Amino acid sequence: MAADRKDDFRSRRQEREREELKSTQTPPSTSKNGKPMPAENRGFSDLDGLLAQVSPLLEHLDRLYNMYLAGAEKSPPVVRRKILDQLLVQMSQHARLTSAHQFRYQSMLASVRSHMERWDRLLKEFEKGQIKRRS
Repeated sequence: MAADRKDDFRSRRQEREREELKSTQTPPSTSKNGKPMPAENRGFSDLDGLLAQVSPLLEHLDRLYNMYLAGAEKSPPVVRRKILDQLLVQMSQHARLTSAHQFRYQSMLASVRSHMERWDRLLKEFEKGQIKRRS
């Protein structure tokens, strides 16, 4: 009975994460003829929107990893991390950036990389048994 409830909870959480993944995927900007515009012709508002999405997602991912390592979550937040990776790919496709956008992008990218390195190191230590969950 309890195992069924846990499995049901996990499946609902995974479905919710899939829905969030779909909702955060931004379609590429299109020209008047319906074809996708090249990245260098897209407006800077796209980049501003992507930069605004990364910060709260990064904070949320950090909380989820901490919850996983503390034992509150049973699996690492793989889906949310894929969302973050997709946002980074979309931002890297902007060719011409102003100095302000370039600074914001580089500082955000440095923050994301340091978080990812920390998460990977903690997961590796957890898998080796060097970090124990609180029960």
